Amino acid sequence: MVRVLLLISLLTIALTGCQSQSTCNKSDECFSKRISSSKKTMETYAYRDVFRDTTAKSWSKSQGTHYEYFSKNGRSYLVYPGSTHVLKGRWEVVHTGSDAEICTQYPVNQRSGVAGRPSGHWECKNTFTYTTHLDEIRLGDPLRLARTNKLPKVLPHNINLSIQAAMNEVGYKAKLSRNKVCKWYRETCLP
Repeated sequence: MVRVLLLISLLTIALTGCQSQSTCNKSDECFSKRISSSKKTMETYAYRDVFRDTTAKSWSKSQGTHYEYFSKNGRSYLVYPGSTHVLKGRWEVVHTGSDAEICTQYPVNQRSGVAGRPSGHWECKNTFTYTTHLDEIRLGDPLRLARTNKLPKVLPHNINLSIQAAMNEVGYKAKLSRNKVCKWYRETCLP
């Protein structure tokens, strides 16, 4: 019995080929194989629904505030702190291992204004871990990232700025949806 389990484990490792995150993040061909072998699970569909047509906001002391809009058609739009330039890329939720991953790709020739520039390759993160690091997920594109190449004003680098505060900074007005993050993780988050 132990030999059979060992044999199955070794075959599984051998057959996964380029499905490991370290090798697949580096090429579109390998990522295409991951997508085609991605399991169509309830988790994958649920995370796609969570992110489809939403703007996510994250903040860290070292990187500052990031805003990212995930469109319905698989396009993504990202703005880094200290920059007005909007990076245009792609996003997808895949499930090839034990957990679903959210993957994004931003072309390397786009300028981000920070040291952590896009690699041009697909970068995948565990979706659960990724969502726990988000401060806000709001419906729609309140910062109009999909409609512009540049924000009208540089957003501060060292301040944890909510989506509402960022909208006020650049002069946009819109009613925000309830923060989806408040449903899951934080009792003290901004609704």
